[in-house]
Amino acid sequence: MLETYPNKSSFVLEKLARYFIQVNHGDRILTISELLELAPVSRGTVQNSLQILKDVNAIEVESRGKLGSFLLNKDVDKLLKFASINLIMGVMPLPYSPVYEGLASGVLASKSVGLPVPVSMAYMKGSENRIEAVLSGKYDYAIVSYASALNWLKEHPYSIDVLLRMGNETLVKEIKRIEKINKKTKSKKRVGLDLHIEDQVLLSKNFYKDEDVDFVPIDGQRLFQLFSNDIIDEIIWNYDEINFALDSLISHELEPFEELNDMTEAVVIIAQERADLSLVLKEHLNLETIKDIQNQVIEGTMIPYY
Repeated sequence: MLETYPNKSSFVLEKLARYFIQVNHGDRILTISELLELAPVSRGTVQNSLQILKDVNAIEVESRGKLGSFLLNKDVDKLLKFASINLIMGVMPLPYSPVYEGLASGVLASKSVGLPVPVSMAYMKGSENRIEAVLSGKYDYAIVSYASALNWLKEHPYSIDVLLRMGNETLVKEIKRIEKINKKTKSKKRVGLDLHIEDQVLLSKNFYKDEDVDFVPIDGQRLFQLFSNDIIDEIIWNYDEINFALDSLISHELEPFEELNDMTEAVVIIAQERADLSLVLKEHLNLETIKDIQNQVIEGTMIPYY
């Protein structure tokens, strides 16, 4: 759509479209002077671009004199095209458990309903990697644990927004301590630590803080080999992902605490500067649909699709 307009107009139309996507019906809109802060061009260019959006019925605005102008209606489909948002791309953990498969299926199904642009999902290990990819603009949103989002915000305040909280056990059902029953006598226990999974690192270091253990850097997708080849003695891990059986292993429940619950909860985060997508995603991410599909996949009554 933007290719039909001069380069400067295309730039301003994109900025204005991204602004109007996030404005609710009935809200007062920015003045021309304030819109110039979004697109530092001439006043006339902003006025002309605003008129274009009105002429194609992308927005309907009412002037109320001294009170300002208010948004009466908007066509999100048209605004997304003017904003050059042709695809909404998310990123979440690698789907190697039914919980993750169900989550991916539920999010994609929920977001696809009524959304005027295609949606897709990518998969990446490590919550910090996913958050950084969103902040760099590679992806539009990410799914991480609530604990990861909170920890990130402690270090980087005002960088991300938590768009949707899905509730306990939507990212992970069970986190357990898994150990070998017949360990060889050693001076220290060898505890597996996947440095790419921040929640696992934090939880492990907290759990063993009063013990003298050796933390062994590992790839968590190779747990079977790690235990079979006597490389580690135990690990604290997402029990949903354990799809093998070893007679020499035993699992233990962890004592519940608030941070543990936060690690089991899936949340959707976006870059704080991407407020243009916030309203669109909120309208199309239906928590009831997501959880229903996730449960069906976990129970085996639905084939995952992602």
